[in-house]
Amino acid sequence: MATVSSAGIGSGLDVNTLVPALVNAVISPKQNAHDNALSIANSTISNLGKIKSSLASLQDSLANLSNISNMYSLKTTLSDTGYFSADISSSNTASKGSYQVEVKQLAQAQSLATGYVADPNHLGTGTVVINFGSYDENNVFTANPNFTNPALNINITGSDSLNDVKNAINAASTDVTASIVTDSKGSRLTLTSNKTGEQYAMQISGSLTALNYDPANNPALTETVKAQNSLVKINGLLVSNDTNQLNDTISGLNISLQKAEVGKNITLTVDDDTKKVSDAINDFITKYNANATLINGLTNYDSANKKAAPLQFDPQIRSLKLSLSSILNTTNNDPSSSIYSLGDLGITLDNNGLLQLNQSTLDDALTKNYKDISGLFIKSNYSGGIATKLNDLIDNYNSAGSGQFAQRTELLNQQVQLLGAQQDRITNEKTMLTNKYMAQFSALDTLIGKLKSTSDFLTQQASKSS
Repeated sequence: MATVSSAGIGSGLDVNTLVPALVNAVISPKQNAHDNALSIANSTISNLGKIKSSLASLQDSLANLSNISNMYSLKTTLSDTGYFSADISSSNTASKGSYQVEVKQLAQAQSLATGYVADPNHLGTGTVVINFGSYDENNVFTANPNFTNPALNINITGSDSLNDVKNAINAASTDVTASIVTDSKGSRLTLTSNKTGEQYAMQISGSLTALNYDPANNPALTETVKAQNSLVKINGLLVSNDTNQLNDTISGLNISLQKAEVGKNITLTVDDDTKKVSDAINDFITKYNANATLINGLTNYDSANKKAAPLQFDPQIRSLKLSLSSILNTTNNDPSSSIYSLGDLGITLDNNGLLQLNQSTLDDALTKNYKDISGLFIKSNYSGGIATKLNDLIDNYNSAGSGQFAQRTELLNQQVQLLGAQQDRITNEKTMLTNKYMAQFSALDTLIGKLKSTSDFLTQQASKSS
């Protein structure tokens, strides 16, 4: 700010105090109006961003409700989880029902073992031929017609050790695993089929008789684990399977056997999986209430501090608030549906515009009218659909470019730019007035100084003449 170094010498006025006061008298109303307008514009931009983000979160929760029929699924429950697990398969062929399941026997892979080998460095010389199939009650072997791999044919030389034989068998095929078990008495070679079930028992022949196995012909090997199928009774029907994995034995279910106990019946229940829908509805309520709480804080009068909320009189936000609550009154008029309104799901709106949930009422609706719920949320001939309407409303406000918030934010940003230019004009006007007043008071001070000098001279002359 310009100053007058001799201010007040002639006039006695404090020009450096008086000029700013005169300038502020002109500038302050304009500056205050500008600052208030800028504060409101920036605050509104910020608050619109908060509401937009909150609406986006609410819209995310609507994704499942908008496709709620895709969430309809089944689940399994077991009276005892220690014997088998049961899951719904991807075939979508399962049906609701209850089954009594008795796991009588688990499927096993056959294991054979040699006796103790006197010389681990020399088992013998010859060929080992391994076939897979089953043995009847008379130990007559029948080759497995479903086994497509050729019979194993392995040559063993006289220099091969027990370990060499093991490695040769394992290298020849993935259908059998050879191992060596050693204790204080010596070493034994074991052969284990890599597939469970009675159709995958081994018949071993060849010129190396030390490894032959055929129960009907003096086998050299001992069966340590019998090849057997799993045996399961399902509602009284006996089911045999070569593995412990029963896929679609009960249509649409994958059952994995874990433990057998004759006479132990496990109840397997297939029913609606209501948890997914319940979770989706609870998530919607949480997101709706978060949005309502935010808007309430921006629009409701602050009685504690006795001041208006930032958007209390904003018509756009008040309209949004009213539209959101109004959509919740949407009904489903399908005469075949038992779900008419949110109240039938235990959902009500309180005096603060927040949703309240009676979980037991929702659980009851999910149990009794599971598939009627979608009609309340999805648009149909009988209902506008709560989720559909809310999605459309949020798109109207939140869409990039064409949404109400995008358009209004653009106008507010333009206003901020105009206020920036206005601030430049105010600053220039303040400088101009300061310079103008300083020049005027400087000239006045000089004039008064001259008049005072003249007065002093005349007074002095008058004194001399007297």
